[in-house]
Amino acid sequence: MKLYLTFILLFVGIFTNVAQNINVAQFYALPNDLDARVNYPQRDQNGDLCALIKVETTEKGFVFEGGMMGITKTEQKVGEIWIYLPSGAKRITIKHEKLGVLRNYAYPENIETATVYIMKLVTAKVTTIIEPTEILSQWLTISTTPSGADVFIDEKLVGQTPFQRKMPEANYDFRLEKDMYHNIAGKLDLRGTKKQITETFKPKFGSLYVKSIPESGAQIIIDGRNTEKTTPATIEMLLSGGHKLTLRSKWYIPYNKNIEITDAATTNIEANLKPSFAKITINADNNAKIYVEGVYKGTSTYSERFMEGIYSIEARLDKYTPDVKQINVIAGNNQTIILKPVAQTGNLDVMSNPFDADIYINGKNYGKTPNTINKLLVGKYNIEIRKNGYAAESRKVEIKKNETAEINVELQNGKDIEITTNIENADLYIDGTYKGKTPIKVKLAYGKHVVKLNFENKVIKDFIEISQSGKTSFTFNFAGDFENYTETVAGISFDMIAIKGGTFTMGSPKSEVSRGSVETQHQVSVSDFYMGKYELSQAEYKAIIGSNPSYFKGANLPVEQVSWYDAVEFCNKLSQKSGLQPYYIID
Repeated sequence: MKLYLTFILLFVGIFTNVAQNINVAQFYALPNDLDARVNYPQRDQNGDLCALIKVETTEKGFVFEGGMMGITKTEQKVGEIWIYLPSGAKRITIKHEKLGVLRNYAYPENIETATVYIMKLVTAKVTTIIEPTEILSQWLTISTTPSGADVFIDEKLVGQTPFQRKMPEANYDFRLEKDMYHNIAGKLDLRGTKKQITETFKPKFGSLYVKSIPESGAQIIIDGRNTEKTTPATIEMLLSGGHKLTLRSKWYIPYNKNIEITDAATTNIEANLKPSFAKITINADNNAKIYVEGVYKGTSTYSERFMEGIYSIEARLDKYTPDVKQINVIAGNNQTIILKPVAQTGNLDVMSNPFDADIYINGKNYGKTPNTINKLLVGKYNIEIRKNGYAAESRKVEIKKNETAEINVELQNGKDIEITTNIENADLYIDGTYKGKTPIKVKLAYGKHVVKLNFENKVIKDFIEISQSGKTSFTFNFAGDFENYTETVAGISFDMIAIKGGTFTMGSPKSEVSRGSVETQHQVSVSDFYMGKYELSQAEYKAIIGSNPSYFKGANLPVEQVSWYDAVEFCNKLSQKSGLQPYYIID
């Protein structure tokens, strides 16, 4: 390429008038750089550690003004200038004799105590150049993995990768920078042919895997920053170098550890958390209610974590004295505590005439009179005294703490009852026992009784109840025709069907007698009788006889495998148990 000198001088003149010769290309903090804190600290006029700005530039001769806060100290280093200034500084002015002034540059970040910052200056080059009438150039391309890296040529920021530009033929120094990766630098000979550079960054970060025992779920904090993750978890792309790891969990002491992250590697941390709690289990007798610091927690048993301290626990139960305790909870010292409320009780003496009567308290049997029932819970009770053949007696009693109450009752054994029927001389059975013929007076004990009346195969079965204030006479009427009834014996009911008597022809006609029949036809008269409605079941047979000879078992199946004599025995025993007229088999 050829250019004329007059054109170049005109362009340079225009550039000088309109362009800024001093610019800040980048400004950022280096939180892991310890030069301001440990290696080369400086203190301001108030005795506080200064912040340190490292100004990267190849030019010299700069003058810096720090505004109202001032500048504590300036040091020239190789390739950079160190500026110490107080924390809180807001602006800086940069002056140069040839490059001009960058006035009141405002820091893009807050200036903190003992913190290092990088300021990269881009400036015009202070040289005296006589341009040739012809400039030789070549193409330069630079690509990186990953892309987006800053490209510096001879310490000047010229763009980002992927990068391509035509440049004058010459030897150059280049540097490639990308956050979280190591810089790549080298020399470049851009003479005679175009140059292509392809580079892969080496990571300046690693990862951290954290797990916690004995429990997961601890909050992970790195260098005071909440990662929003809980254990177990992996923290990716953590800058290589030293970091402070903190784990926080509700029930454990905070865990702190200084860790070192290595390039492209995973650092594994297993944190053994120390408990700041103890597990307390509270068991209460008799399903008592459990309270902690006056707050209800459950019935019978309660188990929970408690932080260190002194707690009041209590078991409460109606009619019991509460059991209250103070417990001292020490982290890691698990405890099981048993609370036993003490019953508030009294005693009860129960007597009766006659004695040997059953004692019922709130429906529960407590033996026979006379008796002392000890350690009844305080309160009101319903007492009932029962004896067969006597009217039951009820009383109410209140049991008081450490006192003995007393009950003495006189039992009544029944009264005289008159039983009549519309037909005289009916046979009367009470509870299966024959009492005589109606009308009749009998003495019956209080309670329910089974009444059976029998007159010429007519049966009445009913129940009567004898009480102190109840009836003293009962009348039963036989219907004009005898009716079906149900017999109940030994807990088994038999449905009996009333069959009207009559006359029928029995035997064989004369024509059949000649062929071997032994009985000629004759008239037979039968009185009224009852017949079982169903075949006799195995359950009914067993209730009377006490055994079941059937082969095909089933309570509701007909009884089988019985002989004629077995059937006779069943009828005889049924007659005895029922107290009515005899039962027969029909054969």
